[in-house]
Amino acid sequence: MNIPSHKELLRIINSKSSFVTIVKGHQCIVEILNRVIIEALPFSHKIEIERLSFKFRVDLAIALGVFNSNTRNAILDINSIRNRFAHDYRARLNAKETKTLLSSMPQNMKSYIMKREGGKPMPQSIIKGAMVLIYINLESSLENLRTGKIRAQVLNEMAEEELKKAWQGREDKLEASAAKIDEEVNKRIKKLR
Repeated sequence: MNIPSHKELLRIINSKSSFVTIVKGHQCIVEILNRVIIEALPFSHKIEIERLSFKFRVDLAIALGVFNSNTRNAILDINSIRNRFAHDYRARLNAKETKTLLSSMPQNMKSYIMKREGGKPMPQSIIKGAMVLIYINLESSLENLRTGKIRAQVLNEMAEEELKKAWQGREDKLEASAAKIDEEVNKRIKKLR
């Protein structure tokens, strides 16, 4: 699973073909959404993400706290447009569905598109703008997840090193301290049951 580069994404999004923009642009969103979910799950190898419906993946990303719930309707509107294009060879982008997409976007995305297009965005501009903004949103989540994991790993390694230095020569007290920690953890687990 490869995440498209910005250059690849822009080439797809700026295609003269609505079919390419919508179907392949949606695929770019799917790829990064999958990557975000995999990065957020502690044991992602246990789940076959590709077998989950798109809607379920969106809801899973929201539940994991890695995708903003106020963007849910917009990404699902893009998915509906994509499905129509993928299954109807005569499909054309229309003002009604892109107006619905625009109204389902969070205010900051909507304002960006409206400002960029001089207050009167064309259907093609709405779908392109929505796809790019959602992609960037997911890309930001992915970067935050990766940074957080690295930060946690470094902090853990540094803490372990400092503890080793502090307890050097006092292994018996270290074992007693570890036993107290285990006892407290077990006590709290019992409270949960």
